[in-house]
Amino acid sequence: VYTNSVPAGAFRGYGLGQVVFAVESVMDELARRTGVDPLVFRERNIIGPGEPMLSPGGEEEDLEIASYGLDQCLQVVRDA
Repeated sequence: VYTNSVPAGAFRGYGLGQVVFAVESVMDELARRTGVDPLVFRERNIIGPGEPMLSPGGEEEDLEIASYGLDQCLQVVRDA
């Protein structure tokens, strides 16, 4: 019986927490080394509405992002 449900994998949450932790740790380290507040560093690197998404090779992806809420989240953190 083919159920198309794998027990673990990149799209089922397996390992994602570790990857996000690593990326956010690097963002904090880059902010620290450049003398920029970590929240400001993230704001400067947000993909804005209408901006192209680039692949690691520099090719433009055929995606359009309106907002994924990071700017709103940063404002909530700043106000806390």
